[in-house]
Amino acid sequence: MRRKNKTIALLVIVFALFAYLAISSASNSVSYYMTISELKEAGDSAYGETFNINGSIVKESIDWEPEKQELQFVLTNGNESIDVIYKGSMPQNFKEATSVVVTGQYSDDHILRSKKMLVKCPSKYSENEIVEETYT
Repeated sequence: MRRKNKTIALLVIVFALFAYLAISSASNSVSYYMTISELKEAGDSAYGETFNINGSIVKESIDWEPEKQELQFVLTNGNESIDVIYKGSMPQNFKEATSVVVTGQYSDDHILRSKKMLVKCPSKYSENEIVEETYT
């Protein structure tokens, strides 16, 4: 009987550990998607939180420091803007990008500090290049 109890206890511990690891990794990978306007409206409650922010790059604001591996730029939604500091190598197609999704923490100095960025490039197809097919 003792051996059976030890086996059951071991299985319970292994299951609990697995459940804890699954829940903690899922909660670390989830972050809320916000617009720049929503982030600014959140005020002090947004400080220290991680967000995904989508916006257009203000081309004149780009400042790349290769020795620091630091990219600074302004992200805008057309109405409001936010300063971004991205740590890491500059994405290859960053300068051609039309918009980006930046994942980072918003700090009390009103800067989004990021280590992850998804670059959206302009489409290589224009409206005039689309050929309509007619079926008879």
